[in-house]
Amino acid sequence: MDVSFPYQKKRSEFGRQCLFSDRGPELIDNFPSFRKLYKEFMLKDPVTRYQQCAPVQAEHYLNTMRAEFANVSINHVEGGWPKDVNIADEEQTKRQPNQVGYSLLQSDIQNHVPKQAKVSYIWEVENPNRPLHILKPDDYTVCLEYNQKDPHILASGQFGGQVAVWDVRKGMEPVEVSVKENSFIDPVQKLLWIHSKTGTEFFSASSDGEIKWWDTRKLSEPTDTLILDYAKEEEQQFSKALGVSVLEYEVTIPTRFMVGTEQVPLYLEIEREKQQ
Repeated sequence: MDVSFPYQKKRSEFGRQCLFSDRGPELIDNFPSFRKLYKEFMLKDPVTRYQQCAPVQAEHYLNTMRAEFANVSINHVEGGWPKDVNIADEEQTKRQPNQVGYSLLQSDIQNHVPKQAKVSYIWEVENPNRPLHILKPDDYTVCLEYNQKDPHILASGQFGGQVAVWDVRKGMEPVEVSVKENSFIDPVQKLLWIHSKTGTEFFSASSDGEIKWWDTRKLSEPTDTLILDYAKEEEQQFSKALGVSVLEYEVTIPTRFMVGTEQVPLYLEIEREKQQ
């Protein structure tokens, strides 16, 4: 039986050269027998054992998750015709449309707003290819108003209930933002500047039923707060407040403003006492 296995290998792969020399026996360690334990062992002759020197390998099968597909269809219907156009008349509907309306929120602002970008663009009519200013708030902007005395200053109402003041000369970020604890609970629906000597005052309304007056010089807290509870009681109750959807102000009558509520189709004319 031939037990030799010849193979070829480069000299550089053999490693360092082995140098052998003749030398006498050398005792490395000695383990003498223990006669007391000799009787506890049983001598086996012959002994058969197996040894595997090859690396252990395993084979596995894995089925990936199955991709599920679904067919979705969209029904496109023409609509949005003016009142004087009869949609059943083919002659009138054949006219070339000159206006296109696109509703992104679809009256569901709670579900769609978080998926949209928070950037606001201010456009110039004479140059529609590039925005005049870009605003990057930390929250979604619901309303935005220019200051009548300074065209570089703007105020905005945020979706989270805060109000922010902007200066387009200082960049895209707001220069002042109201404190969350002193702001509205619901989104700011409307914001208007007040015609004052300083030009730094404005007031805002929210759907939580509050109207707050602000001063850009101290935006940490409102200068005045009104809970829109129309019941004739000494103390206004926040639980009975009417949410505000529309707010209007006339500069010639600085102490009065009109409010439109969400709960009922009611417009209230409120007179505010002038602050000393």
